[in-house]
Amino acid sequence: MIRIPLSRYPHLPIYKWSAYTLLVLVFMIGVYHRFAPATLGSPISRDLALSTGMLGALASMHFWAYTIAQVPAGHLVDRHGLRASAIAGCVLMATGGLMLATATQPWQAFCGPVLVALGMSLIFVSLMKYNLAWFPPRHFSLVTGITILLASLGSVLAESPTAYALRFLDWRQILGGLSAFCLLTALALLLICHESPRALRRAGANLHTVTSPRSGVRWSDFSHILRNRRVLTLFLVISATSGPLYAFLGLWAIPLFTDSFGLSVLEASHYATVALLVYSLGAPFLGLLSDRSGVRRPFIIVSALCGTLGWAGLTLAPWTPGWWPMLMFLLLALSGASLAVIFTATRESVSRSRMGTATAFVNAGAFLFTAILQYLMGVTLGFFHNDTSTPGLQEYQLVLMLPMVCSAIGLAAAWSFPKSHDEEIRDSARG
Repeated sequence: MIRIPLSRYPHLPIYKWSAYTLLVLVFMIGVYHRFAPATLGSPISRDLALSTGMLGALASMHFWAYTIAQVPAGHLVDRHGLRASAIAGCVLMATGGLMLATATQPWQAFCGPVLVALGMSLIFVSLMKYNLAWFPPRHFSLVTGITILLASLGSVLAESPTAYALRFLDWRQILGGLSAFCLLTALALLLICHESPRALRRAGANLHTVTSPRSGVRWSDFSHILRNRRVLTLFLVISATSGPLYAFLGLWAIPLFTDSFGLSVLEASHYATVALLVYSLGAPFLGLLSDRSGVRRPFIIVSALCGTLGWAGLTLAPWTPGWWPMLMFLLLALSGASLAVIFTATRESVSRSRMGTATAFVNAGAFLFTAILQYLMGVTLGFFHNDTSTPGLQEYQLVLMLPMVCSAIGLAAAWSFPKSHDEEIRDSARG
C-alpha cells in the first residue's frame, strides 16, 4: 500500500472517498435492477403485453448475462484498468436502463437487463480492485463487507420504496432517472477516479491526466487461475453457499410458507427480510473478525457448516412457522455472509495483476448456481406434486434436498481449502 503524506496531497481523501461513493452507488443501482422486477413487473408486463412466462424470462436475463460476463469483465479490468472499465460499465448500465425504460417491443425490453448486467459486472470487478488499491490490505475483508452491505440496500429500495414511488411516478420515469444518474456517474468518474494513490501522486498538479494502465494480463493467464487449487476451491464454496441462498430467497422462500402453511405474502416475507438483513450486516462483521485475526480458512469452514445445518434443518425436521425456521434462515444468512472473507482469500491466492479475473471467476459461481438451482427446484417441485393441488411442506422438503446436497459439497470443499502461508507459519509457531 502506497502511503502519501496528506500535507503534500490534501485532496487525496476527497478523491478516494468520492470515487468509492460513486462506484458503490452505481453498483447499488445494478442490485436494484436485479430485484426490481418483483415490484415493477406488473406495470412492465401490462404496458408491453408480456405473459407471466415472458416476464420471468425477462427477469432471468440479468442473472445469465451477469454470470457469463464475469470472467471477461475481470480480464478487461485487469487489462485496461478499473477507471476505464468502471466508466464503460456506467455507460452500459445507462444504455440498458434507457432501453428498458423506452421499450415498446418485448425484444427491446429483453436487451435492457442484458446490458445492465454486462455493465454491472464491470462495476463489480472495478470496485473490488479499487478497494484493493485504495485501502490497506489488512482491512480488505472489512471494506468488502461494507461494500456488500451498502450494495444490498439496492434490493431493499427495489421493494417497498419503489412500490410507494409508483404512486407518483411511472416505471419508465424511475428507470430513466436511474439511467441518467449512471451517465452522470460516468462523467464524474472520468474526472475524479484514479487507479491508485501511486497514480494520483504521479499525476502531480494535473490531476485529470491519469490514464488507465494496461497490465500484462492475457487470456492465457486464465489457465493459471483454473490450475490454482485455492481459487477453484473458493469457486466451489461460494457456489454451494451463496448460490442456494440466492435461489431460495429470490424465488422459493415465500411460496414455501404461503403454499405449505397458508401464510400471507407479508407474513412469509418476514423470514426472508430478516435473513437479508443478517446477510447484509454479517458480511462486514465477518470481514472485520477475519481481518483482525488474520485468518480466512476457519471463517470459510464455519460459514459453510452454518449453511449445511440450515438446509438440513429445513429439509429433514418436521416444523411449523415460528422460531425453528427463523433460526434456520439465520444460519443460511450467515453462510452467505462469508462473501467478504471468500473474496479476500481469492485476492491472497493470486498475483495483483490477476486479482480482477480471479475475483470475477469466483463470483460467477454464485450466480451460475443461482440460475441453475432456481430452474431445477422448479422442475423438481412440478415433478413431485399434482398440478391441480397446492404443494405442501413434504413436497418442498424434497425440493430443498437439492440445496442441502450442494451445501454439503460446499462444506467438504471448505474443509479442503488449503491454509495460507501466513496461517501455516502461525500454526508452526504455536506448535
